[in-house]
Amino acid sequence: MPQAHTLSRSALQASAGGKTDRSELPAEASPPTCRAPLALAVCTLIALGPARASDTPWLDGLRAIHPYAGVALTSDSNVLRNPDGLGDESDEILSLEAGLDTELKLSRQRLLIDGRVVHNDYDRLDALDHTAGDARLVWKWAVGRLWEGDLGYRYEHRLRDLANDLIPAKDMLDRHRVFGSANRWLTTRWRLGGEIDWTRVSASETPSLDKAINGYGLRLDYISKADNRVGLRARYATTAFDSVSERDFYDLEVGPTLDWKLTGKTRIEATAGYKARTHDSLSERDFDGFVGGLAATWRITGKTSIKAALWRDISNLDDEVADYAIVDGVRVEPAWQVMPKTRIRALASYERRDFRGIGDGQLIAGLEDREDELRTLELGIEWRPRQRIAVNLSVGTQSRDSNRALREYDTNYARIGFSIGL
Repeated sequence: MPQAHTLSRSALQASAGGKTDRSELPAEASPPTCRAPLALAVCTLIALGPARASDTPWLDGLRAIHPYAGVALTSDSNVLRNPDGLGDESDEILSLEAGLDTELKLSRQRLLIDGRVVHNDYDRLDALDHTAGDARLVWKWAVGRLWEGDLGYRYEHRLRDLANDLIPAKDMLDRHRVFGSANRWLTTRWRLGGEIDWTRVSASETPSLDKAINGYGLRLDYISKADNRVGLRARYATTAFDSVSERDFYDLEVGPTLDWKLTGKTRIEATAGYKARTHDSLSERDFDGFVGGLAATWRITGKTSIKAALWRDISNLDDEVADYAIVDGVRVEPAWQVMPKTRIRALASYERRDFRGIGDGQLIAGLEDREDELRTLELGIEWRPRQRIAVNLSVGTQSRDSNRALREYDTNYARIGFSIGL
């Protein structure tokens, strides 16, 4: 299920101020004599008169800063994700959130700054109380007509999913990521690009998860006049664990990509390719085979739409486990704008996770390979009485079946949230 502190963000915009009619000022008036620093500043503003937005980029920058705040209450019937038969542990979680979204523009350069802080207060299981958050700083650069790319940093601090521990505990996960890319236009339609990134992951209570990841990539894209894209990508990455070097591995992935608008109402995104994971030790952990995904958006009418996706990949469950699973999944998300200010959405997803005998962090001779099946159903409604104000209500259920003991669970949850921004 989504984390209790996840809230919907409002789309925030600030309106521009009006202009002063300079014809009301006496033609012969001259700036008065100013001596004090504050008086000098005021007199300077009077002398300059009202400035246009194009003459004051710093004012445009202030208007691009969109702070927001929110509060949410979540009721969960099985917070600890206890296995079937051990009894559920229900609780209510109060989440308080504050953050900002910013996009600054200067000529062809763009600077994206956003971040949030969320405090989660558990009613009964107060040992799980924590403050989470994330932040991002990205410079989208352009030089001349041929070169463009980005350079950025992202930080995330959150509670690990309690479903991934046999003995649930407050384990905070930190992720630092530095990344950059450079693209060069070869022609008006073809673009060649490269990327590099460094990621550091650490967990407060599970040292075996601490690791460093270095990634490198190349891609070639064709971009049509309608902004449809076909490409070929290749990526190589190394992962080194701090405490268990036998788990170190490297990945190699290569394959085509597609981002295409079939019609004005339908769009598809697809990836396909070959992926190989090779370990420095324990070759039985290695993987090589097909990975890929397909996502489609269909706007049936002006008020209804549906998103669908299916995928196959190898995953460490968002850095939640040291090993990996081969994940096959499907997700469907319909939405209906029932009224101008009211939207209903639904979600149904299914994942099959095949750990190939390494799902509990060790290889045990004669033990059946671990396989999990995760199902999620959710229904939500959003009401926006104003552009910068939103009220959200959602209910859902999630269950996991497994062929391993103590790995099954089920839970039901409900959440109501309110957010406001400037």
